[in-house]
Amino acid sequence: MNPLQNDANGDADNDNLTNLGEYQYQTDPNDIDSDDNGYSNSEEIIAGTDPLDPTDYPQPTTSKTSIVFPVTITLIATVLTLQIVKGKKRRK
Repeated sequence: MNPLQNDANGDADNDNLTNLGEYQYQTDPNDIDSDDNGYSNSEEIIAGTDPLDPTDYPQPTTSKTSIVFPVTITLIATVLTLQIVKGKKRRK
């Protein structure tokens, strides 16, 4: 950040964090990932983690669809199997 120029809204490292934000969070305005942990400064700030601590980083989340989809398929398969078995028993 240049004190002689109004570049507070600039983003020299293209991490979606303005130069003013970099100053406020004490991150490097020329480094997308100040703590080199693989997450950009803005990703860490949004997640509530410390962009200066490499051991503090956003935790991956499991989406509901990754759980709901297999359960739904299993239930459908079970219902279809039961209907097929009941249908075969009625024919005998």
